[in-house]
Amino acid sequence: MAWHDGDVSDETTDTAVKQVWLEPSWLFWEQVVESRSIFSSDALDRPYEIQQHACDRLAGNPSDLDRVDAITTLRRAVARRVRMLNEIYHLRKLPVTPKPKDDLHLLSSFDIMRPFMVKRLIDIRNIVEHQDSEPPPTNECLMFADLVWYFLRSTDGLVHGRVDDVFFYPPGVDPDSREYHPSVRVTFPENFSMPPEISAWLNMSSVSHEAKAGWIKIDANEFATHEGDEPRAGIIGKMLGAPEQMRLLYDAYFRNASF
Repeated sequence: MAWHDGDVSDETTDTAVKQVWLEPSWLFWEQVVESRSIFSSDALDRPYEIQQHACDRLAGNPSDLDRVDAITTLRRAVARRVRMLNEIYHLRKLPVTPKPKDDLHLLSSFDIMRPFMVKRLIDIRNIVEHQDSEPPPTNECLMFADLVWYFLRSTDGLVHGRVDDVFFYPPGVDPDSREYHPSVRVTFPENFSMPPEISAWLNMSSVSHEAKAGWIKIDANEFATHEGDEPRAGIIGKMLGAPEQMRLLYDAYFRNASF
């Protein structure tokens, strides 16, 4: 079977199964990225060019207008990166709640950026939106320029490529032998807002054909049982978990995908 490389001689397959529920503890297991799609470097490089333009405007003894231009430019670099993240990962459409209305707070809610960075980047936005405000002094503008650089650097991994598969396996298991143990592989579609595909190989005690409170609902395409010393079930299907379960999954995804 696709989820298991061991002996399958005692397996029986039932393609009529439509829904099963999985005990959710695997969301807290060890994780490893199995494949990643790499994008063009254009999306990665352009915000740095914009940020560098702001730094150039702040060189020497910048005037008020130079500092205004620098802050405006930094805001543009941030907006470009945020827009790219939203386009790749459809953050507004992911099946999790609640979702902050502000894009920067939305990124923070997925732990893509830290709250302090959100606050300071919002400061940049507020300065730009209040057209009659005096721009910050040069040292503060330079601090904002560094902050934008760190924001770009911390999100480079997410725009350089998209993780396709994350593999979950129990703590203490040797990664080289994880195919012999319970495991779950989650595959994320190109349209990131669509339900992820799941291939699970779990002990029968972790699988139910009836809904259980707190368990993860799976729309199954294939279900197989393996009778042995440790009876197990193999499931292939789509993950249709509750918002709090999907939140755990996407938190794990972005934690792995950021590097």
